[in-house]
Amino acid sequence: MTDTCPTCGQSVSQPIRRQRGKRICSLCNGKIGRFHKWQFGEDSRPQHKDCSMPTGTPVAETMELGI
Repeated sequence: MTDTCPTCGQSVSQPIRRQRGKRICSLCNGKIGRFHKWQFGEDSRPQHKDCSMPTGTPVAETMELGI
């Protein structure tokens, strides 16, 4: 599908659309998901807190026996 720009008259093959809420890690270039742990780095760009485990460190569930 080819559209024409109303201002300059150039043909535009595909309109540029930005996805809302999309974050990309500046360290690993991976997508930062909804439940991922992330922060703003020194360069003010978003990054994972830990790129190898973006959802955080798993918590070990232990049961204590009342003996």
